[in-house]
Amino acid sequence: MSFNMRTRELSIGAGVLNFVILYAIAILLFVVPEKIGPYQRGFYCDDESIRFETKPNTVLIKDLFIATFLLSFLIIFLCELFLYFNHDSNAQTHYKWFNFRMPSFLVQTGKFYGYYHAGFVMVVVLTQIPKYIVGRMRPHFMDVCRPTPGYVCMNPHEYVTNYTCIEPTDYKHAHYLLEARMSFFSGHAAASLYFAVVISLYLQSRLAARDIYWGHLQKFQISLVIIAILISYTRIMDNFHHPSDVVVGLVCGAIMGYLTVKHAMGLFIYKDGHIAVKNPEGMKTFANFVAEFGILFPEFCFLKIITGSKDD
Repeated sequence: MSFNMRTRELSIGAGVLNFVILYAIAILLFVVPEKIGPYQRGFYCDDESIRFETKPNTVLIKDLFIATFLLSFLIIFLCELFLYFNHDSNAQTHYKWFNFRMPSFLVQTGKFYGYYHAGFVMVVVLTQIPKYIVGRMRPHFMDVCRPTPGYVCMNPHEYVTNYTCIEPTDYKHAHYLLEARMSFFSGHAAASLYFAVVISLYLQSRLAARDIYWGHLQKFQISLVIIAILISYTRIMDNFHHPSDVVVGLVCGAIMGYLTVKHAMGLFIYKDGHIAVKNPEGMKTFANFVAEFGILFPEFCFLKIITGSKDD
């Protein structure tokens, strides 16, 4: 019996380099704008939405990033491992790195996890840029800024621009003053729902068509979305964001999650050459290693076909 088998050569060095470049860009988006500072916006004398007390973070952004990075890797790894041992080995693509043969589940894990990070960096870009350009004041702005005497509110509807925040006492206070002008929009909301949407759709594509624990899968997907919404809600309760900031963050995370799964990971689409078709079961499914993201951004592809076919 003849099978069209393809052998793909791994270029791990290129993959690592792409990863480094990707996060170098993300780091620059944090460091460079911080030196410039956000837009210096004024305020209305009767604006009560920026006069809330300062509260500690319920969920720290670093903890959120670490948790989503670890969980996404663990879920993708376990899913690909499960599929590897429950799939016809003759239908799997062969991978090799130099003279070593690599298990396809490791390659698939690296690919999906890499695209997860690519989409995540885009979320960071989309959240950081508006924070500095818009310069919206957080709900606790007045408590952090505590404008020094010098501005006068003769009219409650007056827009004040000639004010100066108190001098920071230490680095932490200086950081709080900077962050107090970066309310729009919520990075917590965008990052948490991005994670929930990507993982939910990834599992939907990889497992649902096989009727594997369908009921439990649905519950898990719903739980991820609920947790993401709860994390986002803490940003309002902690007086770090206005409700509209959180809503926009959730929308951004959901859209980027969908685009990452559909156009970067290439899930839900079966490719026969360059034509999208339905598989014999009538379900749209994933075609091994053909991702539309690779067509748009070929520099992120770290695999290449080195042989055409093999007869068994």
